[in-house]
Amino acid sequence: MTRIRALGPGVIVLVVTLIGCENPALQQRFNRRQANLRRTVDALAQNEASRMDKLGATLDAFALQHERDVANTRRSAVRFQRWLEDDVERWNRLQPVYRQRIAEELAGDRDSIEQKLPEIVE
Repeated sequence: MTRIRALGPGVIVLVVTLIGCENPALQQRFNRRQANLRRTVDALAQNEASRMDKLGATLDAFALQHERDVANTRRSAVRFQRWLEDDVERWNRLQPVYRQRIAEELAGDRDSIEQKLPEIVE
């Protein structure tokens, strides 16, 4: 008797499940879910299949950007060297003017030297 009582709920679940499968509305929902799952799996498979192509394109883009960066660095180094040379040449050319201007500022009023010197140095 205990075996029959233990099997009772299992038999009821089995009967309800089998009857539920005969229900057209439930069958449509089940079919829709299967179709959706199939589409999801197909999309994931296509995504995985295209990964190597995407990786190759990414590596090509990295290589191209690296070449551009190297070329820009070379141009920048030349440009920086030219700016440095121009700056030194300008300083040497204007050195007498700077000395003259400092001398004029300091020679003016001896009492105001303490006030003017910090302005000149800045």
